[in-house]
Amino acid sequence: VLFSAKDPDTGNPIQEDEIVAESISFIVGGSDTTSSTMTNYIDFVSRHPVLQRQLQQEIDAVFPGQPLESWVPSEKDAGRVPLLVATLREVMRLRPTSATGLERITPSGGRMIAGEFIPEKVNLVKGIFPFI
Repeated sequence: VLFSAKDPDTGNPIQEDEIVAESISFIVGGSDTTSSTMTNYIDFVSRHPVLQRQLQQEIDAVFPGQPLESWVPSEKDAGRVPLLVATLREVMRLRPTSATGLERITPSGGRMIAGEFIPEKVNLVKGIFPFI
């Protein structure tokens, strides 16, 4: 995609060194948020031994045996480990890795939020720094 991109000001193709720089930015940005999320996940789960055991039981039940090195879980597999997914989502909610919150859309009929009526189908984003 980047190799076919054009500079919006000149219409010229984007230079290869700029493409490389952007690609590195994508990789580093993606790995930083992933590593932060996994670090926070391990931190939170390690503080709750009962939760650790429940997660291990769920994972062992769904993925018995030792997987091959090339094995990667699919999106379908994620539906089979609801506790794992729920705890991961909770960690991402409590310790987000971006400066903006996740977008939500108000449901049919709208909702009362903090004493204010929000009509249906309104995009809402809660900032992660409400004290600023």
